[in-house]
Amino acid sequence: MSMGVELKELSADHPTGEQASTEQRIPAQRSRSAQTGHLPLQRFALFRSSDIKLVEEVIGRAFREASVRLTDPASKLDARFHTRRLHHSSVSYVRYGTGVTVSLAEPGSFYLVVVPMTGKGTIRCRENELEVHPGHAAVLSADHAITATFSSDCTQLLLRIEKTALGACLAQMSNAKLHDAIAFNPRMSLVSGYCRTWYWSLRNLVEELDWEDSMIHNPAFARRWEDELVTGLLLAQPHNYSAVLLGARDAAVSSRTVEMAIEIIDAQPMAKHTVTSLARQVGVTPRTLQKAFRRHIDVTPNSYLRDARLQRARNDLLVSQLDVCTVAEIAKRWGFVHAGRFSQIYKQRFGESPSDTLRA
Repeated sequence: MSMGVELKELSADHPTGEQASTEQRIPAQRSRSAQTGHLPLQRFALFRSSDIKLVEEVIGRAFREASVRLTDPASKLDARFHTRRLHHSSVSYVRYGTGVTVSLAEPGSFYLVVVPMTGKGTIRCRENELEVHPGHAAVLSADHAITATFSSDCTQLLLRIEKTALGACLAQMSNAKLHDAIAFNPRMSLVSGYCRTWYWSLRNLVEELDWEDSMIHNPAFARRWEDELVTGLLLAQPHNYSAVLLGARDAAVSSRTVEMAIEIIDAQPMAKHTVTSLARQVGVTPRTLQKAFRRHIDVTPNSYLRDARLQRARNDLLVSQLDVCTVAEIAKRWGFVHAGRFSQIYKQRFGESPSDTLRA
């Protein structure tokens, strides 16, 4: 390749190049990314380049055909791409050094988890528009076109998992035949619960990969770690088979099923949720979800959704100015079409009218 940039092969073998220091290390202080100047997966650096065509070519090789556009045409690209293949997955570190929009148009046979470490981004996939930043990731299916805009300070980890591997793991875990493709809730909060545990498993993998003496470079051990990441993703992130994994059929649904539905609502209360759509995303029937909500939190899914929207509307009323925004505008923003009805249920919920809140 005659682009003036060294391009290493995407390989599962140990990379050549600068090796990690062999000085004595204390196990409790094995974080290399915390060391000054050391980037995640730096031992597996594939390239650093300002050539936009090269960047598109390498992203295309690692994922699928891509186009990259600078947010500010006058800015300078300073892209880095570090990547390490495992068995059925790969983990990568990406930085563009300036604001960019990346489009992946062609379908692929994998799932992609986008985990921002710094900065922020907006990802569009099908009807979803996802805001990602540290603590909030995205789980995407490569069946559909993906367009992502990232800020100039955005750095991210990308985990690619082959669909066949994820499906085989789910089939083994559930002991059931899969009739539909796995459909994840695309919004992933990494700040609590199972997803936080999964996130730190991913970060620990990245840390271990950067140590040349780590057991992670043993293929058998790496395969086990990869299996745990795949298993963990299926357990942590809501999808259409989650209830099956939880052993929650129509007869009895665990509280985790309700928690997953609540996570979906809280992540985007303005979306056009229905009991049917929520049930489909967590893998149960609508009737089962209704019963589960009643059993575990003593409200219906629709009541919880309404209260979540009311709280968001109240938050907006508290920070808005009377001469800039109206009650009707805020009500409509959060899905309340009839202003009179909104005022009635708002007063029942908070003990004051929305106009009083706006004037406060």
